[in-house]
Amino acid sequence: MLTRLRFQLEAARRTVLLTALLGLLMPILAQANSVPVTNCSVTNQICIQNQGGSATTNLDTSFSLSGATVTVIGNVIQPPGSTLNFTTGTFASGSLGTGGTFNGGGSFVVTGSFAGSTGVIFNGTFSGPVTWSVVGVCTAAVACTYDLSGSVSGTWYNGEQVFGVTTQLFFKTKKGPYTGGPITPEDGSTFVVTPEPSSLAFMGTGLLGVGLIVRRKIMKSGR
Repeated sequence: MLTRLRFQLEAARRTVLLTALLGLLMPILAQANSVPVTNCSVTNQICIQNQGGSATTNLDTSFSLSGATVTVIGNVIQPPGSTLNFTTGTFASGSLGTGGTFNGGGSFVVTGSFAGSTGVIFNGTFSGPVTWSVVGVCTAAVACTYDLSGSVSGTWYNGEQVFGVTTQLFFKTKKGPYTGGPITPEDGSTFVVTPEPSSLAFMGTGLLGVGLIVRRKIMKSGR
């Protein structure tokens, strides 16, 4: 009777330890797999702000933005000549007037100054479909506003592979829905995440492996 009670108490203690270990792992894995894209103050996230430039597209071409002025990278106010230039893939579906989708691909290049480096700070591409959306009301009687958003990935100034998202706001100065051709860019934001979240994922996976080893040992000792 005493032997059975000791075994039950030892099994309960091991279960509590295992549960506590896995509980410590979960926040690490959650942080590794959840990368916020709307808050510039988040660790490992760099904000890039831009305004102006020249933009155009048609139903049978990609969307392009050239010569947009980059004003800020991270907390660094950019010198004159810092730019954002990009092209998407070709138009895939929907309508330029009411909203649609461009294919990924193309290019996404940011030049400026950051962390002692001057020149190309980010050289990448659209890593998935790019969404073209109407903002607010758009009728034949008013000027229409649109935004373009999509995920980007590429090479950071120091050679690291990074990823992020961009949202660009465009304003159609003539009345009625957009049908193609030049369109006036207003401003945009791009959020680039540096590789540390991947390191957290690796560490979390390693700790999970340790947890599984402990679990196997517990199961063997309980036989």
